[in-house]
Amino acid sequence: MTTLVRAPRVVTAELDLVDGWIAVSDGRVAAVGTGPTPAHDRVVDAPRHRRPGLRRPARARRARPRLRLVLGRRGPRCRRPPRRTRHRAPGRVDRDRDGPGHGRRAPPAAPTRRRRHARRAAPRGPLARTRPTRCARGRPAAPTDPRRGRTPGRRRRRGPPGGHARPPNSPGAIETIHRLVDAGVVAAIGHTDADTEQVQRAVDAGATLVTHLFNGMPPLHHREPGPVGVALTDERLTVECIVDGHHLDPVAVDLVRRAAGDRLVFVSDAMAATGCADGPYRIAGSDVVVDGGVAMLADGSSLAGSTITVGDAVARVLAARPDDAARHDVREAVAASSVRAAALLGLRPPLTVGAAADLVVLDPEGRPTPPGGPRVIVVITPNPAVDVTYRVAEQVVGVTQRVLDVVRRPGGKGVNVARVLDAAGVPTTSVLPLGGTSGAWVAAALQRDGLATAAVPVAGDTRTTVTVVDDHVHPTMYGEPGPAVTADEWAAVTGAVRTALAAASALVVSGSLPRGTDPSVVRPWIRGAVDAGLLVVADLSGPSLLEAAAAGATVCKPNREELLDATGARDERSGALDLLARGAGVVVVSAGSAGITAHTPDAVVTVPAVPDVHGNPTGAGDAATAGLVLALTAPGTRTAADVTVPDVLHRALVSAAAYGAAAVLRPVAGEVDLAAVDRFTTQLDRTGSPT
Repeated sequence: MTTLVRAPRVVTAELDLVDGWIAVSDGRVAAVGTGPTPAHDRVVDAPRHRRPGLRRPARARRARPRLRLVLGRRGPRCRRPPRRTRHRAPGRVDRDRDGPGHGRRAPPAAPTRRRRHARRAAPRGPLARTRPTRCARGRPAAPTDPRRGRTPGRRRRRGPPGGHARPPNSPGAIETIHRLVDAGVVAAIGHTDADTEQVQRAVDAGATLVTHLFNGMPPLHHREPGPVGVALTDERLTVECIVDGHHLDPVAVDLVRRAAGDRLVFVSDAMAATGCADGPYRIAGSDVVVDGGVAMLADGSSLAGSTITVGDAVARVLAARPDDAARHDVREAVAASSVRAAALLGLRPPLTVGAAADLVVLDPEGRPTPPGGPRVIVVITPNPAVDVTYRVAEQVVGVTQRVLDVVRRPGGKGVNVARVLDAAGVPTTSVLPLGGTSGAWVAAALQRDGLATAAVPVAGDTRTTVTVVDDHVHPTMYGEPGPAVTADEWAAVTGAVRTALAAASALVVSGSLPRGTDPSVVRPWIRGAVDAGLLVVADLSGPSLLEAAAAGATVCKPNREELLDATGARDERSGALDLLARGAGVVVVSAGSAGITAHTPDAVVTVPAVPDVHGNPTGAGDAATAGLVLALTAPGTRTAADVTVPDVLHRALVSAAAYGAAAVLRPVAGEVDLAAVDRFTTQLDRTGSPT
């Protein structure tokens, strides 16, 4: 069977095609091109990100076939890796995969650089005994396979060549490199204190790769260039860089790109916590703590690997601003993340005829995304609820009221935001802690409504809120405080958020926190999304609003009362400047009938409210948040810097005001009149006063 994969852009080792296609047959690339297509049995379309309001039927979305991803593949949702992956040989190539980027491990560190690994776990695999396993203690072992008594050159090897890295100044290193090269193994230099002459001797002996440039080695010095200097200047060497934003400054990566050119390769150095929750882990016998996605030795002395994938590295360099040192174009990123690694290992160039059909689909921001649909917006509801709405003839205090109508539905500000986004045709994933009978009801109701959820079980019962409405006065709301959520339960929520962000284009954190919750619980959610280059909108209040700003939220969106209460400011502009000074990118302040205003350090943009709109204002603020997110995730808004442009803010505020007003026309929160959205948008489109 032949599958035709179509995409707005196809980038291979040699081609850069607009509206291209790839024909796949028997798991291999059969043809690549543009224009007329070969005969095929089915078609898979990479996502073309749709405008808000356009939506495929749910059945069609579920039925779309998916492609296997190679780059950016994440591990299971777990706190420890599967047993079969805990001890993998240095540089071992997964024999079940015909492609680079799998199973790479760091080389053993030189004695003076051994901070990350207190001791090495016993390696396994076909190359496991090709290194002197006791060289760190000064008693090098012979580079033989003790199971068969043969040197690597005498073994019959299957599959693509592997790789092996070691410090070139360790005992027996040059002899080992000769034997590895003779056996067809890629010899690499890494984690070493070797001087310039020693590194050059290793290259002359056949080493062709530098592992984790700059890390675990002395810095570049003008009188002793060392491993870094040789790596940047010797054309025989391919150079690996960990592009996670922590191991290397973007300027250092840019230096390597300029000096090494087409010899630069992206690697992840991913450890067991990749795709898993923050918390304690062990790597090669050392205790490691992951906080906000950053892996450190438990004593805080050193980084201990990363929690990104190669796909995350690609997204990072593509999402950088044009003037940012980390910026790469798509062809550079593709070459550095796959093409050069394949060439180093002697594999067929990716996406060429005959190569394995392991494909990566990137969204406009450069993040790997499933070809079955666009990336989702992750919405966190820290304090979900069962929303009960009573409609009465007239609210009167102190008398028995006859309820004319009752509506029960899952609630919480974040749930309302997710409903509006879903109505606009944008897929979402709602992350929320749920407990008790009421929590089970919320989970089942959301599933019936077709909203994707990542529910985290908690011991306490999910709260209930009651809203009483009539046709005469403003609704009256009674909200329970919510259950007490333990630290372990919040850690599980953080893990669910990190997993959901792997396929996200934006993060929304909306609503109150349950009673007794430390407001800093929002920091890792926001920081993780910001570090991944995602848009973050925080609709919070009180201390949690201040925490969101300090974590670098792209947009903080309080109402005027919440802003003044959280900051203690006397006026809106002063309060907004306070949040901006703490780290927020933009502050958007809603003021009901007075309109909505965006504040940046240098500008104020205001859009008035839609006049003469009457109905139920409950949930109008949540709909406005959804409208804001829809506008800020539209094509053309790529970075946080774009969000601060007055014209972009004006469009976003118009969308927010239109969605907020359209929600007032609906009887319950979480619903909008989409026809009214278009009408109100046209009405507001020419308004605004950037100053």
